[in-house]
Amino acid sequence: RLLFLCLIILASLACAESVLRNETQVYTRTYTPVLCVQQDANFTVWRELAVYNTTRISGGIARNVYYSTITVYLRNDGSAPFQNFFLKEHLPDAVASTPGELFNFTKAPDSFEQGSVVVSWLFENIEPGETKSVSYTVEKKLDERVLEDYESPQVVAAGTNMPEGGAQGDQTRSGTDYTPIVLVVLLGLVGGAVYYFASRQQAV
Repeated sequence: RLLFLCLIILASLACAESVLRNETQVYTRTYTPVLCVQQDANFTVWRELAVYNTTRISGGIARNVYYSTITVYLRNDGSAPFQNFFLKEHLPDAVASTPGELFNFTKAPDSFEQGSVVVSWLFENIEPGETKSVSYTVEKKLDERVLEDYESPQVVAAGTNMPEGGAQGDQTRSGTDYTPIVLVVLLGLVGGAVYYFASRQQAV
């Protein structure tokens, strides 16, 4: 019976996954000030990198797993609320080369730009002095020097200078311009009328 219990315990350990150790290192880099694109505003933005070293047992084998969480903080340093804006984050390749590498978002992204990992979050409002934050995680052991590879985030007012119809409003109108033809026809008609009346006057 004792041997049977030992076998059950060993089997349960082989199927279970547990965390034995969890270490965190935090690095911070500040960007100040960040001017909003397309609207007069002023923000302070800073990033925080937390690197987690977790030892797990899976199938009876211990292994180290590294996770890195990047948190972006945005503080409104202006004197007025700022509404309906996007916070856009361009990720270096060392962090992620595809959106599928990112997980554990504290706020779900509203869009990813094609061709590169640019994440956009939409915020409805931020009051003067208020701080907003978003974070995301990758299964990598990132070095603090990766913060130097980041660009300054962009804060873009949603819908500013966007014509009705979205991007179609920026497209050049295609097709034939008939304005010169119409002008030529009108000039011909006017000239013909003048010649007709002049001929009538001479005949009289």
